[in-house]
Formats: sequence, structure tokens, C-alpha cells
Amino acid sequence: MQRFLLLLLLLTTATQTLPAQSCNLDFEDWETATNANPPTGWQRINSYVGSGSSNSYSGSRFAGLNTLGDQWIVEPLTCPGEVCFWWRASGGSSDYDVDIDWSADGGATWTTAQTVALTGSGSPTAYAQTCVDLPEESYPAPFEGVLIRFHQSRRVGGSFYFDDVCVSSGTCTVAPTQLTFSEVQAGCLQRNTPFSVTVCATDAGENTATGFSGNITVSGSGLSGTVTQATTGGCAQFTDLQINAAGNYMLSASGGGLLGNSPTLTIAEQCNATENLTVVAYNLLNFPNGRDDCGTDNTVVPARWDTLRTVMEYVQPDVLMVCELQTEAGADLILSDALNVNGISHYARANFVLNQSPGGTALNNAFFYNTNKMTLCAQDEVATNVRDIGEYTVFLNDPNLAITEDTTFIDFYAAHFKAGSGASDESSRATQCTALQNHIAAKSSERNAVVGGDFNFYTSTEPGYQTLLSGTRPFNDPAGRPGSWNDNAAFQDVHTQSTRNSGLPPLDCGATGGMDSRFDFLLASNPVMSGTQNVAFVPGSYAALGNDGNLFNDAITDPSNTTTVPRDVLFALRNMSDHLPIIMDLQVTYPLAPLAIDLLYFDAERVKDNAVLTWETAAQTDAADYFTLQKSPDARTFIDLADLEINAAHFYQYADALQNGTNYYRLKMTERDGSISYSAVKSIEKAGQDWAVYPNPTRGVLHIRSLSENSFNAAEVRIFDAFGRLVYEGKSDAQTGFV
Repeated sequence: MQRFLLLLLLLTTATQTLPAQSCNLDFEDWETATNANPPTGWQRINSYVGSGSSNSYSGSRFAGLNTLGDQWIVEPLTCPGEVCFWWRASGGSSDYDVDIDWSADGGATWTTAQTVALTGSGSPTAYAQTCVDLPEESYPAPFEGVLIRFHQSRRVGGSFYFDDVCVSSGTCTVAPTQLTFSEVQAGCLQRNTPFSVTVCATDAGENTATGFSGNITVSGSGLSGTVTQATTGGCAQFTDLQINAAGNYMLSASGGGLLGNSPTLTIAEQCNATENLTVVAYNLLNFPNGRDDCGTDNTVVPARWDTLRTVMEYVQPDVLMVCELQTEAGADLILSDALNVNGISHYARANFVLNQSPGGTALNNAFFYNTNKMTLCAQDEVATNVRDIGEYTVFLNDPNLAITEDTTFIDFYAAHFKAGSGASDESSRATQCTALQNHIAAKSSERNAVVGGDFNFYTSTEPGYQTLLSGTRPFNDPAGRPGSWNDNAAFQDVHTQSTRNSGLPPLDCGATGGMDSRFDFLLASNPVMSGTQNVAFVPGSYAALGNDGNLFNDAITDPSNTTTVPRDVLFALRNMSDHLPIIMDLQVTYPLAPLAIDLLYFDAERVKDNAVLTWETAAQTDAADYFTLQKSPDARTFIDLADLEINAAHFYQYADALQNGTNYYRLKMTERDGSISYSAVKSIEKAGQDWAVYPNPTRGVLHIRSLSENSFNAAEVRIFDAFGRLVYEGKSDAQTGFV
């Protein structure tokens, strides 16, 4: 009797006139669904998609449950409030219960919102609509990933048909209990320089209460600027805060009866005008699952994240571009277990995108970056004939962004070109390179750009390599080693594969045979090589990690390897992949605010063992007070060399003795009002024994001359042509240095 009364209640509800539904979260009429291809995001568990207009409410398809335990689970939704559906029984004697459940923990636990209960007598065989209210007040913030389930929990006989499922949103509200500093401007914060923070009304889990309104006020020692801001969407943005002295500070926030404190802010006396970026390209070799379709002696080593961590902790990259990544789970492992480890939390990644080009989804690219130094602002994929090329645009976290209203952008491209030594493989690689160059050529101007990855080039004469180094937006090879790289001992200093010699068993189907191929590259655009757009390649920084230049057909762990890379890192390189990571450094000079002093130029030139610094200003004697020439060994910590007073000619020159290594110079300009500004940073290299080689390339006489004032002994000279062939071997003249 009790079940019979429930049936009458459901029938009464179903025949009422119901309001039109918005279906703003999901709508499914099953017309494009099959058992093999359920609706996107839905789960089919022993249930089915049927066809036949007589069993459908509209169209020709419907969903059905006809076995105990059958389930249909709607795709994960954010704050669903109501689910409506049209349903009927397969016959008048159907006898079953179908529960409409919800779950806010990914399906670990389910709560029944309503049950359709049939008793085996008088079951409805005509479609009617039922709407079920879902208790959105019970969902935990941020109210995402809520599941709805149709579940046949009891069955004696008969089927449950349903169609036109409509899910509309509810009202999910965060109850704020605190104010949270959700964003603090990244990078260096300088005294008396505007910086930004964002403060939001949140609950204890730091979920934003978007309905919170009113003003929020921040306060703190030495703080000035606009300290009270109105909220939008539960958050207030402060863009011109300043603190007047260097030190460590904590800001407080108040508003609407809520309070909160910021993390500790470190205010610097002066922020660096430059930033160094370490860029890495790495073929991870079938990561994370490994591969086992290449022979019986192969060993599969899945989940090599701990091995990768050893390499990453040594390199500490700011940009990591990888290829041969199999899954998004692998990208998450890299981020959580190889980069953000041992107290480090500043790495992030771009969206993982499965390859959409014809090469399939087994091998994909990914991009990771240091959020302390840069922000990812755009991402795209360049389609090719084999594999996508990932495009990732970042901008640098300029500490003076509020003043300069400008910053520096860099485009990074992660690529994996077709493998193989055949003519068709070369042609395929060339096609991929052309697709990239066409994509870049469509941009309005030449930009800071770096392309890296596993290019599989065998010689510098390959059409693909030449395509990258030509055209309207050419790249440059910082290694400067054209020739026939493959299986050629003359190029062992740039070889990147294989880290394993022939005596080692294959791991994850990786190559063996020892170091003998240059397949991995980092190439840079003209602006990066010339430094004309605030990003400059650091000379001498290009390297295949762990390759000392003396290995040929040897494993990277061979005892003859004299590299300074620690042995545990060398073993990690061998076990991680059959490729070595390629590394290079970039130096970024932040854009400076317009100078009251009109600096026409600032140049640094090497003359023997000295740096000669020259600069000139416009005739602005009322603006400038004096100049201070500064020097640094690392482009971070500068010392004063000399103060120079303003002169009537507005031309200045100063000579400084060079130290071995890279010498960095900049000009500090102090104006009449006491304000200070800086020039761009200039650098000059000085090795223990430097040489000038010219003209290079040459068709005739080649001159080799010492740049040092000190005497020198005769030097051994080997000269190769553009194809890596030895054409001369001898010694330079000890008196003149000329060959």
C-alpha cells in the first residue's frame, strides 16, 4: 500500500504544468549518442542507449535502465540546482526503483534526492516530466565536480526509459569568514615603487565569496597609495601601494567585519634591472608509462619522476620544454614530484594538449615555467603533418610594471620532428619546419622567440634545419657548429644521443650505442641573439648537459667523462632518457621608465684587456646632476666604478680593466631632483686567453690573433669546412699569432 501511494504522488507531480527550463548546465536528448559513444562526459554503467521513436519522448533515441545496478552518471557540473527529465516504464507491470542521486566527492558517496518507485501494477507507459530539486546548499565550496546519477537500485521486472535530460544551475553561496591576500605582485618589490595586491572575502578554505560587497582597506607600516578599494566579485584590487623603506612587512586587511593578513612582503632597496633565465629542452622518452614494443631484452621503467627530479634539482630551470610526454598525468607528475619539491612551489605548467596532428596522441609536448620570474599569457598549437608544435608566450614579472606600464615578452616553441634517416623522413621534417615558419611569419613583427626540442637532424644541410635558419623570421643556432653531426667524432661536443652505450640493455625502447648524434636543439630568433628587444642570449651558455665534449660512442656515465656535473646527475641522465637536455641562458633587461635625461646611447667595447665605455646625452644640463658607472660580475650585484660630472660636450668615456669571465656594465643617472634611473646593461667577455679569428667564414687567408696584451705560446689550430670536414691542422705563429 505504501508503494502504491508513492506512485500516485509521482503521477500527480508529473502531470502538473512545469515552468520552462534553462538547461544552462547540461541537456541531453541522446540523438547523437550510442553505447560505444555515450554523451560527452557522461558515464554509462551497464545501462544502454536505445532507438525507436515509439520508445522516445522526442527524436528517435532514448536512454534505458533494465538491470539491477544499471547507472547513468551526468558529466561533472558546478552547482547544479535542478534536474528535469521525461520518463516512462516499458510496460504496465514494471516493478523497480530508480534513484536520482547526487555526489560532491567524485562518486565516493551518493545521496538520494528522489526515487521513482513502481510497484508492478499500473506503471505509466506514456512519457511525463519529473523535476528533482538538488540540495545545492549541501555542496562543499567551490561547488565543482558535482555528479548526478540515475541508478536502478531495485528491480523485479521492466525497463526505465528516459529522455531530454535538462540540468539547470542552483544558487551556491560561499559564506565568508576572512579576508585573504589571493594575489601579491610577483618578482622584486622595491621601496617607494608601486606594487599590486588582490584581497578577497573567502571562507576558511579560501573559496571566494563572489557575492561579498563593500570596501576593503589595507594597512601597514610605511604604506601609502590608494589603501581603500571597492570589491568586485568579492575581491578588491590594489594597484599603487608603496612602502617607503626596505625590509620585511606584513599588511593587514579589513572590511565588512572581516580581517586578514598578507604573507611576508620583502621590500628591496633596489630591484635588479636584469633577470637571468635558464631555458631547457628535454626529450623525456615515453614518460611516464614507458614503452615495451621493441624487443625481448627491453626493460620498462615507468614513473621516472624521481630520476627526473635529480636532474631538475641540479639544473633549476626557469623554462622547461619537454616532448615524448604520454599523458596529462605525466605532466602533473613532473610538476608535483620533479619540480615543486623540497620547499619549492613556484613552478606552473601550461595546459596539456593532446596532439591533434596526424602523428597520434602517444607523444606530446608540455611547457613548465618559474612563476617568480614570468607569467604565461597565451598558448597555441601549430598543426603540422606529424606532431603539433606547442606555442607558449610569457611575459616577465617586471617589478617596475606599475611605473613603466611595459614588460618583456618571449615566445617559446616546443617541437618534436619526424625521426628517421630516410629521404621521406627528411622531407617530413622540412614540412614541419615550414609550418612553424609560416605561423611565425604571419605575426606583425619579429619577436623574442626560442624553439627547442628533439629535431632529429643529421646534418646542417637538411632542408628542415635550413628552413628554420632562413625566411622572414629566421632562427639562429647558438652552438655555431654546422656540419655533418651524425656519427662524427668532430662534433662530439654537441652530441645529445645516446646516453647509453651498446653494453647496456634498452630502457623504455630508448637508443643505445653511446653518444654519437645531435638530435636535440635550442634555436633563438634574431632579436634574442642581438639583444635588441630586452632579451639576449648569454654567450657560452649553450650546452648539452653532462657532455664534456670528449665522449664518442660512450655512455654519459663513462669514467672518461670529465664534466663538472655530479656523478649522481650523470646516472640520472642515463636512466631518465636516451637524450640529454639542452640548456642555454637568456638575460632579460626590464624596460625602464622614460628618462628625464635623454641618453642617446651607452656602448661598451673591448680594446685589448680593457672595456671602453662611452655614452652621450642630449643637451639637458638642467636635468642631469651626475653619472655613476657601475660594474657587476653576475648582472645582479653592481658596484660603483666612478662618478662623472656633467660636461658641456655631453660626451663621456671611461676605461676599465676586464676580469676573466663576463663583465657587466650599466650607467646610473642621478637627476637634479634626486631621482635615479639606469641605462640598459652591457656585457663584455674575457677568457683566460682570448682570440680573434677573421674573416670567418673565409675563402682564402684566415687570421688568428690574440686579444690579450700578454705574451702567448703557439696554439694548435684545426680548421673545418661547413660540413665538418678537417681541412687544416697546424700551429699559429708564436710571435704574431697569424697562420
